[in-house]
Amino acid sequence: HSNVGEADPISLSFAGDFAISLWTRTTATSGNLVFRYECGGACPPGSDTFYGFSILGSGAPLFEIRSPTDGSGSVSSSMYINNNTWHHLLGQRQGARLIIYVDGFLTANGSGPTGVLKDDDGNSDPLTIGSSRTAGGAGAPNSFFNGTIDEVAVWNRSFSPTEVQDMYKRGHSNLSVQVRSCDDSSCSGEPFVGPDNT
Repeated sequence: HSNVGEADPISLSFAGDFAISLWTRTTATSGNLVFRYECGGACPPGSDTFYGFSILGSGAPLFEIRSPTDGSGSVSSSMYINNNTWHHLLGQRQGARLIIYVDGFLTANGSGPTGVLKDDDGNSDPLTIGSSRTAGGAGAPNSFFNGTIDEVAVWNRSFSPTEVQDMYKRGHSNLSVQVRSCDDSSCSGEPFVGPDNT
């Protein structure tokens, strides 16, 4: 898992529409893909903020948010993604709607809270990739994801169906994964290896 910190505590806060997208490949039936849990444990119960993507026990993606002002909401996709094939996911809040697209197609659409998703305690709580942090982001990582995640992006806007289709098509046509195995913290001297062994 990875933590994505923030220099400005409000840079991952949203007063309106926002979206999260990523590519993933897995056979897992549960785990958090991308998650942000706010408040550092200093808020009254139920008043903290979170948002993120996870996989339900069925292998379907779940997009959920909670606002301290108007509660929580979630939508789950009707399409399973745990077939060891690359899938593009986009979850967004668009007005009072929570929406999931899988591989460019709308697979879930439901109502959700419209309140501000903000930093409640002034602490810099990370966006986690491949896990989540409970206790307001201050707790130990948990709900680990077993699979591959690539090209995570977070936007302070929502996307039209055409834009999501275009995003999927661009990524699908150009998807190329490279990895490297490191034996030191700087990954000094280890080459990247891609699909064509280059």
